[in-house]
Amino acid sequence: MNRGLRILGTVILAISLSGCGWLGGDKEQAGDENNAVNHQTSENEQNEENGPENEERNASDDRKEDKETTAAVSGVPTVDEIFQRASEAAGALSSYSSTSILRMNMTGTFDGQSEEQAYEVRTTMDLIREPLQLFQSMRISMDGGTQDLKQYVTEEGVYSHVDGMWIKHSEDTSSELISAMKEALIDKQLEQYRLFAKDMKVSVQDKAYELHADFSGEILDNFRSALIQQMANGNRDISDMLNKMEIQNVKLSYVVDKNTYLPTKLSMVLSVGMDVDGQGFSMGLMLDSTFSKFGEIKPIHLPQEAIDTAYLE
Repeated sequence: MNRGLRILGTVILAISLSGCGWLGGDKEQAGDENNAVNHQTSENEQNEENGPENEERNASDDRKEDKETTAAVSGVPTVDEIFQRASEAAGALSSYSSTSILRMNMTGTFDGQSEEQAYEVRTTMDLIREPLQLFQSMRISMDGGTQDLKQYVTEEGVYSHVDGMWIKHSEDTSSELISAMKEALIDKQLEQYRLFAKDMKVSVQDKAYELHADFSGEILDNFRSALIQQMANGNRDISDMLNKMEIQNVKLSYVVDKNTYLPTKLSMVLSVGMDVDGQGFSMGLMLDSTFSKFGEIKPIHLPQEAIDTAYLE
């Protein structure tokens, strides 16, 4: 596999495994237009003034939009209100569990021949907020093989189990990993998604609210800038790759419980294109995550085997 394609795979895996909590951007974007559906309501009012032809033409769309309501209709909260309540609920959590499935396909053309690489990453995680404790199990499938990874964060430090061996990470590495984990907490992700509330809509489900959007244009440049700032960390290959990457589309769906406002599901679809030294790349990524066991995680203990056999990074 071409080196450029491997670097691209590393970049995108890093994006996804971070929890996709890096939508970047300027907080001023939230502005006074946090509810995209209010804008739709104004359009509907204008259509009424324009006469029966518009009403007939838009009847089907109006029925579809009935499920994407605002606080002005049926007491449904606005996008910004949902983000506010969800952030407060998530910030008060003492612990939770999550599972995720990431699927990614990449293709690249080299010397007139097409190469393809497929990844699948399945992750389960238990997390306690204070003091931070975490257990994460990951299975990465690629090139026809699989690799299992386990990771613990406890008072003993940060440990990883890979290829049958335990590793105790250095203080510097542990500090970086813990900082990244804290930034990927549910409430932190919600704060970042909230920056784009004006571009999102609310759909009402039986027992939940779904916040969803299809991002394009300038907002994707903000996304890429945030990735460069937070991921490159002095790595020239990754920095160069991110600067050349064109994020074509991001679709996001975030589901919260109607009663508790706790997040239950996150879905993301990412499309990327790139040209490196005349060689073209394209990639599609699909991420589906679920959250559960709120406040139910028991203290996480590092296996004695890890303490006894781990070698220092």
